[in-house]
Amino acid sequence: MKNQLQWLDYYVEKNQVPNSENISNIREIITRLAERDFDNIDYSNLNFDTFIKALCHLGNEDLLHKSNTLLSNVFDAVTIKSWILLAQKFPLDTLKKIFSSAGNSNDLYKIGHLICFLKNSIVCKEKAETHLILLEQIEQIPKYISSAEIHKINDSNNYYQKGKIGRSQIAKELIRNVLILSSLKNSNNLWIEETSLQITKSLSRKYLNKVLLPELIKSQNKTSLFYNIRNICKQELLQKTKEKPQPPKDWSRKAPNTRYNNKIWEMLSPFLNSPTDSVFEYRANQQLRQEVENAIKNVTIDLKTETVIKGRPYTLKINKTQQEYEKLIKHWKEDKIFLEQLEKIK
Repeated sequence: MKNQLQWLDYYVEKNQVPNSENISNIREIITRLAERDFDNIDYSNLNFDTFIKALCHLGNEDLLHKSNTLLSNVFDAVTIKSWILLAQKFPLDTLKKIFSSAGNSNDLYKIGHLICFLKNSIVCKEKAETHLILLEQIEQIPKYISSAEIHKINDSNNYYQKGKIGRSQIAKELIRNVLILSSLKNSNNLWIEETSLQITKSLSRKYLNKVLLPELIKSQNKTSLFYNIRNICKQELLQKTKEKPQPPKDWSRKAPNTRYNNKIWEMLSPFLNSPTDSVFEYRANQQLRQEVENAIKNVTIDLKTETVIKGRPYTLKINKTQQEYEKLIKHWKEDKIFLEQLEKIK
């Protein structure tokens, strides 16, 4: 496929002085690529801007129609600049199927790319008013992002294998662009409510504090959608900061809720329940020490371990900590800062 795209680029450049043989070769390569099965093909490192360039060079709507499936599959492998060139060359209604396919793909990257294209295509408001197809796509934004799982920002390996940026960055750009586009929807209360719902329906700490709030706070687009989302986030933060976390009253620690390593937790139970003991020394051979250490590492509990290399056998020193409290107070302070920043926005 890479070779075909390179040949396509070659013939387009060669055809700056029109030649029937070059045109025939361009048509043949476009047709062959359009007929390919793109399932399970990694196209992220291929330059499909060349394909767009060839379509624009010929200006043939039939070839564009034949290429709909290909362009839908590689939507995120085509630069915004090339999509805009294609939209300028062909009537927008010929691209409607491709846009809808990207929007309904359930793929955060494709949906984010489509919304970025829409934002870049309506920089001039007069243009937006004449392009009904673009306005129709903007109307569909709540539906599109409802399936994008924008709040799930833990990156899977394939994002890095394909050289893509992570989901959190895509989510940030999507929110930023939706806020810009929302200026066209200030009077559409239903669109505002539905879009707000999809952006805020799952406010995990990582999504709220690392993605949504930073974009909201730095946004210059104080639209109805902006204030709607701000109010939802403000209520969330008010609830989170209602009560300040308090340090543990004593050194007793709750045993983890696990069905594994029961004998180990039974052994540690008196130590965990003690309100005064903060250190437990477990002297045993390496295998037994390792089993205890692994059991502690595999759960969430306010314990840390260190091996004391003195005497034989060595001693596993288990210390109670205040890590959970320290984490909670850190989160509380962070949430308070975000809340203050939101409250300053008028």
